[in-house]
Amino acid sequence: MHVTGTIARISSELPDGEPGHTVTLRFKPASHLPEIEETYLVDEPFPGEVGQVAVVEIHQRRVVRVKGVVEMPAQD
Repeated sequence: MHVTGTIARISSELPDGEPGHTVTLRFKPASHLPEIEETYLVDEPFPGEVGQVAVVEIHQRRVVRVKGVVEMPAQD
């Protein structure tokens, strides 16, 4: 599954306190659904910053590939 979402959080600690990496993305799963936040496991530090938009490939709640991370222009 591919997800395009705004990076809400990046962590170097798993939810149980163990070392590891996670990224939380904010996105709309479909145009008619509300925005949600989902946290995914990442094998290495995530290459982006909070507020940037990431395009990632997800498999079993794990980011398996980062296709890109971009800065979105400010909205007027």
